[in-house]
Amino acid sequence: MPQEAIREYENMVQIFFRLPQIGGNLLEAEHGSTPNCHAGACVAHTHIHLLPGFMKHHDFLNGRLQVVETFPDLNSILGFSQPYILLRANLGNAVIFGADSVPTQTIRRVLCDRLGETNWDWRTDPRNELIEETVAFWKAALANVKVA
Repeated sequence: MPQEAIREYENMVQIFFRLPQIGGNLLEAEHGSTPNCHAGACVAHTHIHLLPGFMKHHDFLNGRLQVVETFPDLNSILGFSQPYILLRANLGNAVIFGADSVPTQTIRRVLCDRLGETNWDWRTDPRNELIEETVAFWKAALANVKVA
């Protein structure tokens, strides 16, 4: 992401983090690709998962993937040139795991495994009701937020 987009994202996630519905309990996760290696993605892009209430699972990849580097902030990651999975708990350090050749939906697969869930594949089990609940959650959480 360009520096300006990172700044916008950081401002937005700070607002989210302070929402009463989040209560300072947030895990961010991204399976990132590079322009030369899409790591399962059809195009290079940024797709960050915001997982309210999941901060306690910040270590769910420990022992499964190797930590490549830890960054104090997202701006420091600029120019990282290999496929990765990024995890950041409660706006702390961004932990980068090497993700070369890991399967698609790895974040979902491993988190569901930890939670004892088997329905990680949104293609075979789209869970439309969960999508609706998620949209309702964010609508309610952001209903009174004013962005300058």
